[in-house]
Amino acid sequence: MNKIQVVDGYKYKTKERSDEIFNTIKWNSQIFDKIFILCENEEYFNHYLFLQNDVIRVINTGKNDFISMQDMYEFVNINSLPSDIKFISNLDGIYTENFRNLDVEEDYVYSFTNRSMRNPNVNGGKDHSSYVREENDGLILFNRDSILDPNWFMSDEEIGGIYWKVAVCGWAWKTVKPLSNAKGCFQCYPQAEQCMMHTFRNSGYGLKSAALKFPTYHNHGSNEKTENNHKPGMPYGGQIYEKL
Repeated sequence: MNKIQVVDGYKYKTKERSDEIFNTIKWNSQIFDKIFILCENEEYFNHYLFLQNDVIRVINTGKNDFISMQDMYEFVNINSLPSDIKFISNLDGIYTENFRNLDVEEDYVYSFTNRSMRNPNVNGGKDHSSYVREENDGLILFNRDSILDPNWFMSDEEIGGIYWKVAVCGWAWKTVKPLSNAKGCFQCYPQAEQCMMHTFRNSGYGLKSAALKFPTYHNHGSNEKTENNHKPGMPYGGQIYEKL
């Protein structure tokens, strides 16, 4: 049973943001058996090609347009075995070794919520007010030294409030089902998570959040976001009610 991840190989403009993404993929290549980076054109393909190795495979889809989450879902299903666990992930989601022990129930999709940085020296590391950068903070430790310190990220208590229900950054499944329609779900638009949760549910999957038992971490300290974050969000149509 292998663990196969697919990500959207979006090319960011700044070196700082690109380095965050590169560092995340390199780290995750120690966790996953295969990582597919889907790129929409040759420019993006060349941007990621240096990462290619026995685990990481960079693909030029030639779409010349945004890659939908259904594109990602269908690609990883085709390029895996029925017994494999398949993942769609945000580019900046850091996974950990405990994922080696993950299994997924038949007919279920498990979701993962990336924990944003929290500064334990500010307000006890509680809530978004503690997102304060400083020398040698958690994101610097990770990107400079390849050290992941969970004390610098959102706690179980904070995730366990509301975030596990709606703030989703990755999905895993084993059972393959035809999707009702996820052609309109794109990670580069706001509310993509809700769009995809809604689609999974309408396609016959049960949904469970694994955000507490299988933490992931958000490697985003730069100011750059995708170009489309200023556009209106997708309709809210999904929420998770079960925890793993």
